[in-house]
Amino acid sequence: MQIDKFLLTDSWTGKLTQKMSAPVLTEWLLLASVFLLWYEGLFTKIGLGLLNSYFIVPVLLVLAFLFADKSKIRISRSTIYLISFFVLLLVSGVFAAGRGISPKLIILGWLLYIQFLISMIASAGSINAGRLIKNIIIISVPMVIAGGYQFVTKQTTSALWITPVEASITTRAFAFLGSPNVLGGVLAITALLSGSLYFEKKDKFMLAVSVLSVIVLGFTFSRSAWLGFAIGFLVILLVKNWKLVILLPLVLVGLLSSQIRTRIYTVFTPTYWFDSALDGRLWSLNNGFNLLSKYPLLGTGPGTYGGQLAVHGASPVYLQGIQNGYVALYFTDNQWLQILVQTGLVGFLLFTLFAVNIFAELIVKYNKTKIWTYLGITGALVAFSVTAIFGNVLEFGAIAIPMGIILGAAQSE
Repeated sequence: MQIDKFLLTDSWTGKLTQKMSAPVLTEWLLLASVFLLWYEGLFTKIGLGLLNSYFIVPVLLVLAFLFADKSKIRISRSTIYLISFFVLLLVSGVFAAGRGISPKLIILGWLLYIQFLISMIASAGSINAGRLIKNIIIISVPMVIAGGYQFVTKQTTSALWITPVEASITTRAFAFLGSPNVLGGVLAITALLSGSLYFEKKDKFMLAVSVLSVIVLGFTFSRSAWLGFAIGFLVILLVKNWKLVILLPLVLVGLLSSQIRTRIYTVFTPTYWFDSALDGRLWSLNNGFNLLSKYPLLGTGPGTYGGQLAVHGASPVYLQGIQNGYVALYFTDNQWLQILVQTGLVGFLLFTLFAVNIFAELIVKYNKTKIWTYLGITGALVAFSVTAIFGNVLEFGAIAIPMGIILGAAQSE
């Protein structure tokens, strides 16, 4: 049996759980998880802090999978690589526990990552994949408007996201997500996807959402999200018709803003690179490769380095860094680096194979069907992967879960 012809209902697990099939409920549960992730900050502000996405979203995702139509879930080559990655992550965790790492930290790290896989598989079994994607875009609209309103009204942004070097930038849009970089990562995905839905259905509402999302993406001043969007847009143009690359300069319109120019030019200053090497991403890269040299094959284990869990769990892995326990930056600010350190070369290879294969599957689907939505999802995947170079996107449920749902919908039978 070919891998790309294998359906989940061909397995014993799929046949057993198919009896619980209620794909309409799956769609609503997935949308509820996205809504909770994107608007959790609003709920907290109005006194509904009990709606904590950290606890509720995993439950919603598991229920969404249980009620999914397993006959629509295709186990492709990319899915096999992703499942293998999570098996490897478990093996890495066992070895980490043997070295004295807290089992609780390892389990939480594994559960944090696997939400991406669950959301992807569950969405493939929803009642209507196209409608699911469209509704995700609709859910994003209030968040986009809120981000734009924050910037226009010059609402106070946390000092964590404002640097003295860029004195002209006093406000960065973050909507209800707390972080402008996370909002930027979300908007890079939704802007490309809503734009593709416009070309697919000639839906002017989707065009408006896409344009507004691009504008607010600019207001986030997230360089990683800007780059992810630009490269995703470039890939869409190249796949559609390489001659359309002449449209790429459209992304440079933002340079008309002095604040955006300042944000970009800062990267090319000696001060920026010195600070980065001292306690920024370059330091993190150096420290990460140092740890990799000690655990090259299976890594340090899930949840043990470079993220929120490792920091709060006082992971002893940090004591093995380049400065004998002194940590200039607790977060890798690079999902690929975090995967490399936590899962070693084997895990990194498996996750890379997943990304490459699902990209290839999307290109094949677009070439066969010429459906714009597949092209938009391809661009969104590229934006997600590029943004991952500058942020721990799998730890940010607001980015990872919607992306997983979108990819799963694209794989639906």
